Amino acid sequence: MDGQRQEQPAPGADAAVPGTLWAQYCFDVQQAAEKALKALHIHRGIAFRRTHDIEELFLGVERSGVGIPPELRKAEQLSAYAVLTRYPGPEEDVDEARFRDALVQAEAVFAWVEGLVGAGA
Repeated sequence: MDGQRQEQPAPGADAAVPGTLWAQYCFDVQQAAEKALKALHIHRGIAFRRTHDIEELFLGVERSGVGIPPELRKAEQLSAYAVLTRYPGPEEDVDEARFRDALVQAEAVFAWVEGLVGAGA
């Protein structure tokens, strides 16, 4: 290997069953947004409780004096994916379109946090 990272297909990307793993992928992107926000809390010295709630994590950041861009508020919907695959209950129909939307939201949160941490905010 020449040090270049090789692209790997997402786990289960070749699954033949419609809808297979889309909910899991949504959970994964929710986790990315959640962990990014928790990293921002740690970076800024903001205490937070154990939670998967994106809205609650945004509130902690706001209380520290950092405004949340309005376009990021849609990412609060990601919180539902934290429990969808983790706890038993009625399954929601999660398809590729919902995953793609969740991915866009999580990427926006991650990029915003990365910008703040990189700027020393």
